[in-house]
Amino acid sequence: AAIFAAFIFNMGWRMIIVGLEKLRMPKNFSFLLNLTIISIPLFLRESLKMLSAREARIMRKATLKGLWRILATITGDLLIKSYERSWKLEKSLIAR
Repeated sequence: AAIFAAFIFNMGWRMIIVGLEKLRMPKNFSFLLNLTIISIPLFLRESLKMLSAREARIMRKATLKGLWRILATITGDLLIKSYERSWKLEKSLIAR
């Protein structure tokens, strides 16, 4: 795993995808892999913003049950936002 991590760190994800395309990997798979790599940081950034906004609105010490409730609502909101983002991406790709 450390060798793979060092390999990715030196080359970067984009060059690894280019290398896989030169090894005749299917174009659809490389396109989906590229979209996944792009969307992971966006997804993490959105989840951190939502979590910090929820924590800012909490005025008292949250119990364990309250924390689970907060995480459940954040998870649901993230699923809805990711679905909307993928729907918009699909519509923009079809429009091109």
